[in-house]
Amino acid sequence: MEEEYEIPVVYKNQQLYFKAIVLTLGLYTKKIQMNVNGTEVLFEVDEERAYRAYIDPTNKEAIDKADKELLQAITEALQSIMR
Repeated sequence: MEEEYEIPVVYKNQQLYFKAIVLTLGLYTKKIQMNVNGTEVLFEVDEERAYRAYIDPTNKEAIDKADKELLQAITEALQSIMR
């Protein structure tokens, strides 16, 4: 079952909103899927229980043009919301 949310993110003094879909993959695994400026990004919890962004490694163009500061701002927003 997928759950959909709107995630507020403050980035460069602007309030942005991103549609997030929570994907349940098995009993304990959840990932958050977002479209960030035209690129599909998955956010997942790492070993240290912090969120990290994942872009398909075969999509070199998307990785190259990804705004790393924006992705960091999104991960920080997720951390504060999903505690």
